[in-house]
Amino acid sequence: MTEIDVTDQNAATVHVGDTLVLRLAETPSTGFTWTIDVTGTAIELASDTRTANPDPRPGAPGQRVFVLNATAPGHADVSATLARPWEPVSVSETRHLHVAVQP
Repeated sequence: MTEIDVTDQNAATVHVGDTLVLRLAETPSTGFTWTIDVTGTAIELASDTRTANPDPRPGAPGQRVFVLNATAPGHADVSATLARPWEPVSVSETRHLHVAVQP
């Protein structure tokens, strides 16, 4: 098992059993939060957590961490979108990752 940080990538090639980690800055007190959508059967979302910033001031940013497991050979696409749930999503607030999973 290998853990791969895919935060700043648009594409990744991994092997079955690898773990992918996507870390994204987030300030939930502003209403902006990350959501993730995974299409394809080669990877699955294992966990979705928030880590707090050690800065105690209100509004301090934190980090959203998505952990994905490569479960089968094939391809998958991951879209992470930063938005307020009540507002329309703009293209600049979405990140895409294409994952190729090898045996």
